Amino acid sequence: MQFFECSMHQVHGYAVKQSLFYPFGNEDIENPSEDDGSSNLVLLEEPFVYFGHVYQQVYVNNNGHLTFDEPLSQPIPNYLHSQLNRDIIAVCWTDMDNRVNGTISYRQVTSGRLLLAASNYLNQYFQNLNFTASWLFIATWDKVPYYNNPQSESTFQVVLVSGKNMSFILMHYGHLAPTTYPVESGYDTTDSTDFFSIPVSDVTYLPYTSNVNVKGRWVFRVDHASENNGLFYPSGYQNTQNPCRSNTSSPALYLLYPFLYFGRTYQEIYVNNNGHLTFEPFYESLPEAFPVNSPRDIIAPLWAKFDCSVSGSISYRIVTRGRILDRARNDVKQHFRQFGFSVHTVFIATWNRVPYLNSPTTESSFQVVLVICRTLSFVIMNYGNISSTDQSFQAGYDTINSTNYFSIPVPDENKLFNSSNVNVPGRWVFRVDGGPEDGIFYPYGDEEDEMSPQSDDGSSPPISLLEPFVYFGRVYDKIFVNNNGDLTFDKPFSWYHPYYFPAYSTKDIIAPLWTDINNNEEGTISYRQVTDAHLLNRTSRDINKYFPNLNFSASWVFIATWDKVPYYTNKEAESTFQVVLVSGKNLSFTLMHYDFITPTQSAESGFDTIHSTNFFSIPVSDIENLPYTSNVNIMGRWAFRVDHVSDNNGRFYPTGYQDSQNPCQSNANLTALYLQYPLLYFGREYNNIYVSNNGLLTFKPFYERLPKAFPANSTEDIVAPLWAKFDISINGSISYCIVTQGHILDRAKNDIKQYFPQFGFSVYTVFIATWHRVPYLNNPTTVCRLNDHFNLF
Repeated sequence: MQFFECSMHQVHGYAVKQSLFYPFGNEDIENPSEDDGSSNLVLLEEPFVYFGHVYQQVYVNNNGHLTFDEPLSQPIPNYLHSQLNRDIIAVCWTDMDNRVNGTISYRQVTSGRLLLAASNYLNQYFQNLNFTASWLFIATWDKVPYYNNPQSESTFQVVLVSGKNMSFILMHYGHLAPTTYPVESGYDTTDSTDFFSIPVSDVTYLPYTSNVNVKGRWVFRVDHASENNGLFYPSGYQNTQNPCRSNTSSPALYLLYPFLYFGRTYQEIYVNNNGHLTFEPFYESLPEAFPVNSPRDIIAPLWAKFDCSVSGSISYRIVTRGRILDRARNDVKQHFRQFGFSVHTVFIATWNRVPYLNSPTTESSFQVVLVICRTLSFVIMNYGNISSTDQSFQAGYDTINSTNYFSIPVPDENKLFNSSNVNVPGRWVFRVDGGPEDGIFYPYGDEEDEMSPQSDDGSSPPISLLEPFVYFGRVYDKIFVNNNGDLTFDKPFSWYHPYYFPAYSTKDIIAPLWTDINNNEEGTISYRQVTDAHLLNRTSRDINKYFPNLNFSASWVFIATWDKVPYYTNKEAESTFQVVLVSGKNLSFTLMHYDFITPTQSAESGFDTIHSTNFFSIPVSDIENLPYTSNVNIMGRWAFRVDHVSDNNGRFYPTGYQDSQNPCQSNANLTALYLQYPLLYFGREYNNIYVSNNGLLTFKPFYERLPKAFPANSTEDIVAPLWAKFDISINGSISYCIVTQGHILDRAKNDIKQYFPQFGFSVYTVFIATWHRVPYLNNPTTVCRLNDHFNLF
């Protein structure tokens, strides 16, 4: 079958644009009818240069892609730029099945009118190349259905074009059937040094898209090798381009997450054609040596006078998801191993083969990458070939009034390609947030971590602890890291729907973010035990800061981290958080760290114990606010001491952090507490109650400190678990809470039922007031604890 240079032609019953598709059919070699199959090795009649690699063979894979080194049967696509570690051309990579119908075929062309037509098209799309095609490779998927859907039919094609050491790809799209399978269209290279993913939300839209103003056709030049030894982050077609004229700038570019730059926070940035980034418009072409004591913050990978109106390009992109974020984290982590962090945004600006002003034969390629975390910021500068110039130049960064600055110490600009501060020629990496030495997160994510399995509702195996961990009076020597955001001690815990603390449960649990998490496809859950002196010293400093007068020394640290894990119901949502267990000298602490948290419907953060004798629930209305909360004045960090045993043998109802506190003074003024349901007290009905610091409850303000023996013939209704003269201005606490739902109501009903089995009733409200380790007045060494509660039926 031949069709070419006509208006339309019927192919197996439907119309294909003839000016779009190159010939396919009768002269082709057909692939075997095999699910996830491939062609045999195809020897190319001319070599094909693909981003610096010269190939003389190719495989046409049934699932919609070409590979060069070996066949690829994988039906579900990796996202391109996923560090697949393979050169691949993916026309329409998805799960296809040609066993029932459809054909997959290919041919090579080395003569005839088609070469001339290909040359004309490519010279139209890439002007000033004077290109002549000498070879074509055409692979076509004609009416191929998706797996398990024989009625679906899709037609698409890829054409490889070669000549004069130049190489091009044309991708053609005819009718594409809808599918629920993942689809990827574009290309990728080893380590994703170059890649492109066609930006469509639905595969059926591909026939209506183009990058050359011809519907259904995408064209790429693919011969040029990456000239930066793999250092550069992806740049090219999908980048936004700066105007090609000298001494100009991009518009203001909005960063979704703020960039911290030596104590200042920016959400707008400008890419200047003269080789620098600023946070306000700046057009000065003459570089100044750092430090300059200027009134602006500036990042200058190579500040010189450039003119891209002659050749070259200046482009930028903002990346907020995908493998580039992982790559940036790994690159930074190599050089800043002490930090644990997640990357939220990567900003990439690339000056590609730009000439200096008035020197059109020169070419310089360099790049700056901003790596944006929540509390940390890093800058990566990458250098390719840098031409020499007689002009002045500057490379480095500077700040307002030069409070912080750095100038890369090279005698000549063309030496930048071989210079480094991280032992990687051509790369410089800087931390620029200006924060303290250590970030909020403890280290995670490298080879020292053990990985939890990728399993919905799964768990780690039992982890034997290097040191015992005391948790509210119980001593544990093993632990489980559960995928749904919690730690347990006795056995794994797969329950994905969180209880709200207090749960009156039969389980000790530590839950930095207990919710329905699914790490089957994305995200990592990892853990490590640490006895390294550097981290132990850091941990000791942290704990002594939050709990002074303990003189604490950490001897063991356990770190569990959920890094960019999605929720079960929303695979696009990613959250990062961490829990750290700390032990030493029979003392135990828990640190909870929060980076970026996406919203979800049901979640719990805090800890609980068997029968909720001790518990805490972090009080946030939306979990996405967790990174901005704290109980130790460090945003995103919560710290708790968890070794002390409850001294009431399980009798006390829950008390602690979430209770309201009475003023820390003796004989304090009382506040009326409103009960949602009235309390019946010996024939009288009350809706307000008062908690006195001196160990009693009343129903109106009462400040009498001297207790009277009952009966006192008083004019007050009074409940006095221990009426005495107390003083909590020294230590101890007095707190209260009103509970109207949850397991505490069930507990109260069960407790009362034991003593009054003759009654049938429901509990509507439980009011709990607790005097915890309170000293008597003028006797600070005494400690009393009492717990009083009302059950309202």
